[in-house]
Amino acid sequence: MERETCQRCYLEEKIPTHQFVKFDLHVHYLCKECWEGFRRWFHWGQTEQRPKQLEIF
Repeated sequence: MERETCQRCYLEEKIPTHQFVKFDLHVHYLCKECWEGFRRWFHWGQTEQRPKQLEIF
């Protein structure tokens, strides 16, 4: 796997193929931290981290 650049924070790391958001026909690959933040926002509608025991994924 190649090192990719996160399209949100510009961090370079190995980004798996499932860590992306498709919006307006554009694919945006995200680093692990940005991906986790997006998942939290998508599932719970907030940017704050919840305690680990409450996460179901």
